[in-house]
Amino acid sequence: MGAPQSCFGILNWISFPGTNLGLVDRPFDETAEVQYNTPMSPRWFVCAGLVGVIGLGGCWESPFQRRLLLPPPTKAEPEIRLALPQARLVLPGSDGQPLWDVRTGLAAAERVEEEETLFLREVTCRYLGQTPTEVTAPELTWRRSENALVFRGPVKVVQGETTFTAQGVKWEWAADQFQAWGGVTFRRDRLTATGDKLTADTALTEAEVENVEVRERTAEGEELWHVAAQTARFTAQQIVRLREARGVLRPEAVETHLSAPQVEWKVAEQVLTLSGGVRAEREDTVLTAPQVTWEAATDRLTAPGPVTLERGGLTVTGRNLAADTALRTAQLTAVQLTSLTEEHTWRVKSDRVLWTAPGRLVCTPVAAEFRNSGDLIRILAPRAVWQPEAQTLTLTGGVRAETRAQGLTLQAQQAVWHHRTRRLAVMGEVRLYRREGGELRGQRLTYETRTQEWVLE
Repeated sequence: MGAPQSCFGILNWISFPGTNLGLVDRPFDETAEVQYNTPMSPRWFVCAGLVGVIGLGGCWESPFQRRLLLPPPTKAEPEIRLALPQARLVLPGSDGQPLWDVRTGLAAAERVEEEETLFLREVTCRYLGQTPTEVTAPELTWRRSENALVFRGPVKVVQGETTFTAQGVKWEWAADQFQAWGGVTFRRDRLTATGDKLTADTALTEAEVENVEVRERTAEGEELWHVAAQTARFTAQQIVRLREARGVLRPEAVETHLSAPQVEWKVAEQVLTLSGGVRAEREDTVLTAPQVTWEAATDRLTAPGPVTLERGGLTVTGRNLAADTALRTAQLTAVQLTSLTEEHTWRVKSDRVLWTAPGRLVCTPVAAEFRNSGDLIRILAPRAVWQPEAQTLTLTGGVRAETRAQGLTLQAQQAVWHHRTRRLAVMGEVRLYRREGGELRGQRLTYETRTQEWVLE
């Protein structure tokens, strides 16, 4: 959309309520005599003529809808100024059709040398395009050199259910878009974004806010989430895309903190997708994954993997995460549990893990390894349960174990690893086989990692 070449290109007509300025019934040429029905001093007449040169005139309308055509001006003065109260202006587009309908409490114009400027006060502007947009502001300025409307605040822009406010707003003919700065607040439906700068098309279907914090609320007013980001882009498809984001899920109830390079919020589906390397934290639990999706309707987190969960010195890695927002409960597949100390390591591999509050883990089935000072014990079991308070891993359903260094193989009903004391207890119809031959039986067999000795009871 082309910009007007002068104030004349902007102002198609102006009306002045309560006045009757110079009504004539016919056009006139350069030598035509102009008669005024209201007294006007020669100074005002000269200003009116000169304003016509810089373009503010052309055609004015009185309340009686009769037109006063201003004569071509002279260059009698290099500086001219004119102030007119309570004006209405129609600003045309490049095709000459009305584009902006402006009502103002005061219109003022000036030309200093070659710079033409239009000042308006207390303006209400309506964009007359396919999607009407309304702007209200204390001040509006147009300069030929800028080819833009500059509103100064506080400015409010409204289009349907979408609004934004700012201290300064510029609208450009060529770009057909708004640029806003200074305390920007953008609202669409139940989304609110506050930031430093905004760029948006005139219909407000597409908008981008910089250094932004975005908040989404439920219909009842509860805050679903808030995210601070470098940029937030609002699209016509009702999708919000955030870059370099950090925020909180369910801040009034759960308060799970998250961060990701990219975040996408689908407004209609109420689905938040984080990608590019995601980190979520709540209390002592940390979740990391390449991508995480949160559904507000089910209040669930999902991640295809690989996924890592850390809690209380225990690290769980796996795939296909499904967890509640608070990270109290979670399910994973293709899992490995790891606990590392300076002297001891134990690992558990499992097809499926259920993580329940307050950190209890149920694994099915299980392949466990316990390594201590070069010795390695492997145990297979249908099921294992980690109890974080007792710091024990209990393997049940019939266990089978072997030691690499000592050449022992054993079978039993269950085994318990005591993490604090670094002791393994095997119980229930224990059978111990040596590599060189021989078999021992009992009800309980204990392995002390400090002495690397087995004791059969």
